Amino acid sequence: MSEKAGASGLDSLDTPVEERSQVFFVVLVPAFWLTATMVSWKHPGDGYGLYAVGLVPALWLVPFLEWDHLREVLVHAFVSGAVTMGLVGWVMDLLGLWRMAWVVVWGVAAAGLTMLALSQYPTLERAIAKNGSLTAYVASASNLATFVTCVLFLLVGGYVRLVRGVSRRSWA
Repeated sequence: MSEKAGASGLDSLDTPVEERSQVFFVVLVPAFWLTATMVSWKHPGDGYGLYAVGLVPALWLVPFLEWDHLREVLVHAFVSGAVTMGLVGWVMDLLGLWRMAWVVVWGVAAAGLTMLALSQYPTLERAIAKNGSLTAYVASASNLATFVTCVLFLLVGGYVRLVRGVSRRSWA
């Protein structure tokens, strides 16, 4: 292991991708998604609208299932969404993306999206009256933050890896 990786096991930007653990995002991303989605199932918001946001990774499963109510396919949705998010995490691990930066950006995005959603109402009481609980907003914002942070890091991280790879080969 590189000395730059440190005793904490958290990788720095300078740690070579080959030396990084390949199981951080593949576990973290589905865990964040699944936790927020399960909480959102219990606190779905008005008409399950906020819960529906969390099901985006499981949408590919819809054409293959017949159902009348979401609870009939809940386990399928959880499993297929977790697999989808695990694949996203696997790609992020392969790219060797910045772990602590991802967690910080996710936290900022989740807090910001929660505040943005709540700011659409004149008071906190009105927001809660509309969607049932503050938890509904936090869970939905956490899922949106997971999606936004993954897309952002895949785009930026992929670009950085591409540029670094091209610049290293061009000087060799």
